[in-house]
Amino acid sequence: MYKIFVIFFVSFALAGCSSMVKTKIVKDHRLSEYESVQFIECMKGAENIYLDNHTSKIYVTDLSGVLYLLDKDENDSIKIIKSLKLGKCATGITQGKDGYLYVNASEYGEEGWLKYGGAVYKVDKELKSYKEVTGLFKGINGLCTDDRGNLYFAIGDLEFFFPDGAIYKMSYNQKLKKYNPPELYIDKLGSANGLFYSNYYKALILTETFSKVSMVNLDTKAIKKVFDKSKLIEGFDDVCVDSKGRFWVAEPTGGFIKMFDPKNQKLTRYHMDGVGVASSCRTRINNSKEYLYITEREIEKKNDGRGLIVISIDELENR
Repeated sequence: MYKIFVIFFVSFALAGCSSMVKTKIVKDHRLSEYESVQFIECMKGAENIYLDNHTSKIYVTDLSGVLYLLDKDENDSIKIIKSLKLGKCATGITQGKDGYLYVNASEYGEEGWLKYGGAVYKVDKELKSYKEVTGLFKGINGLCTDDRGNLYFAIGDLEFFFPDGAIYKMSYNQKLKKYNPPELYIDKLGSANGLFYSNYYKALILTETFSKVSMVNLDTKAIKKVFDKSKLIEGFDDVCVDSKGRFWVAEPTGGFIKMFDPKNQKLTRYHMDGVGVASSCRTRINNSKEYLYITEREIEKKNDGRGLIVISIDELENR
């Protein structure tokens, strides 16, 4: 009876999670076919991205616990110019209202990160110093800042069945010019993973690892589903929103990157030969062109991703 119940439950869970997405398009190309692409290597399991709003600087975390600072050289090529070891595993990154970077990191490595947890670290933007500013949270992951300067981070257990996750908030204290300790913001989520504050929607965008992308109203905490699974086994890692209001999501279950356009309810998947599994994505406009920045976390089912991929969204779509 138990086996029959499990088989029924699994079949129901997988079959019952189909999306209302109208169309799915799959595009396969080699990375070398793209003229606009830059691939910055020398990282180990590249994980998350922060793009500085006022300069060309880029910050990337990796699963060996290193935070990297990248910038353009005189030839307009992006290079790693500095790095800082924070622990044995680093995930979410953002900039706070106080001008410092905030990074989720763990001293326990990726395995211990789920069991024992990680903390939020405050880091100066030149990567000269850092300090731990919170206690430990198991499975701490995505991190972002809203337009009021408040910080949010996600926690999740990465369980496929009965996943458990939450979002915590660190309010910015205007009087003291510093962040208050974390408070539970929303609980009883699935395995919360990526977090992104969208100026386009004025909302918090959340991914749950095995199920969907949602939008959170910061005033009411109301959660609205954006889109969910379009196939039986699908993953949702970090997320961002481009200048047209489209959702870009890193695909951790063997794919690369996918884009959902809510205006026509279409989902486009992009697979690139020669590139492993993506972990995070962000967009930036340079010289009137919008570029997608993607971290490569895995190549062969281990955290050996090499680094950061930068590619023109126009070229990606027009292939």
